Amino acid sequence: KPFAIDDLKELAGRIRRADSLLIVGDNCGEAVLDKLLLDIAGVPNSYFSVRTKPALNDITMEEALEIGMNEVATILDSGADAPGAQEKTMKSDFFDVYSRADVVISKGQGNLEGLSSARREIFFLLMAKCEVIGGFLGVPKGSFVAYKKAELRG
Repeated sequence: KPFAIDDLKELAGRIRRADSLLIVGDNCGEAVLDKLLLDIAGVPNSYFSVRTKPALNDITMEEALEIGMNEVATILDSGADAPGAQEKTMKSDFFDVYSRADVVISKGQGNLEGLSSARREIFFLLMAKCEVIGGFLGVPKGSFVAYKKAELRG
């Protein structure tokens, strides 16, 4: 199924030039694909964030270590115990990496909800699971999205 918003080409170019990459993790099952991406991307400083506590099927430190995420990235606890990361609840060490990373990929609808008003550039990868998020992005419910949110200035 084609992406309703497709900023993947730009994302791929940015990853190729990056010195640091952060993936803000989401679901346990998807994390094995995130690990593969981090492995083949070959970015010198790679990071993967987990939730403090699972909200639904979210990945935590325990699952990340179980799949060997630490073999390809530094694992960070974002501080989130809700379905999405939010700047105001981020742990300080995570916020430092998040703020400075060359490329940030945010996975899932919950992270979009929490980070949509962030000031920094973020690439959001998700499926619009409801009409509200579909409307926010201007896509039909059920659409796949690779959306680059630009950095806010001022």
